[in-house]
Parts: sequence; structure tokens; C-alpha cells
Amino acid sequence: MQTPSKFAMSLHVLAMLDVLDGAAPSSALLAASVGTHPVLVRRLLGALRRAGLVRTVRGARGAALARPAREITLLEVHRAVVGAKHEVIDLHAHPNPRCPVGRNIAAALEAPFEEARRAVERTLARRTVASVSAPIRAAVRRERAWKAQGAAEP
Repeated sequence: MQTPSKFAMSLHVLAMLDVLDGAAPSSALLAASVGTHPVLVRRLLGALRRAGLVRTVRGARGAALARPAREITLLEVHRAVVGAKHEVIDLHAHPNPRCPVGRNIAAALEAPFEEARRAVERTLARRTVASVSAPIRAAVRRERAWKAQGAAEP
């Protein structure tokens, strides 16, 4: 699984746990929402559990937020599933060392890539799972209101 996918899928799972308000859904239900296999969701939940972000219980009902969503930063989630040492922007793996550009590209990109990494981390540190789930909660409320009125979804 690609790194950006792990992060996005983990945020999807955490937002769902928040929106479900402690209902502790199974990995199968979470996987159906994410659009992936339950085994992948269980792996993500394992990483999130080790980071202290979720509680899991074996069996049909199994996951809940370990802390309120407003206390879980996106940076914590990123570090839990991607790792603290992950580069935001990766260099290509094999520049040609016989080419003057290939030989020097990594050093030339080091400063701007580090600056980008710090900017991303600052942004993720300011955002929480609650900031992700809030617009989802609003959308769910609107959908329920439409259905309650017997209207077709917009």
C-alpha cells in the first residue's frame, strides 16, 4: 500500500469512528466504507492502536477512538501509519552519478524538500480528526434531513 493511501485510509477510519460516536464497528464494516479489504484495515488499526489513538477488541465489534477526536492531530496519525522519518517528497531512486545533474540533484533538493516537510508537519499538527469528521457529520445531518422530508438526495 502506498504511503499516501495509508494516511488517507487511516483518516477515513478515524473519521468514521468519530462519526459513529463509539459504536465500535468491525474491521469489515470499516473496510466496506474505505473500499478495501478488512485485513488492510486491521493492519492500520494495529498501527493506530500502538500509537494510542484507537482501542481495539478482537471479534465482531472492535474499534473505537482512544481519545476524543479533537485531541488527535493529523500529525500523530501520519506518524503512526507512515512513520516519523518518512519524506513528504521523495527523490527518484537512481539518478545517474556520471551526469553532473544526476550527481548533484539530491543535494540541490535537500533544502526545499526539508522546508516542504516542515510546512506539512506544521499543518498536520494544527488539524485534528475532529476537523476532518466535522464536515462529514454536517453532510450526514443534511442527508438525514432530506430523507426525513421524503425528498430525493440533492
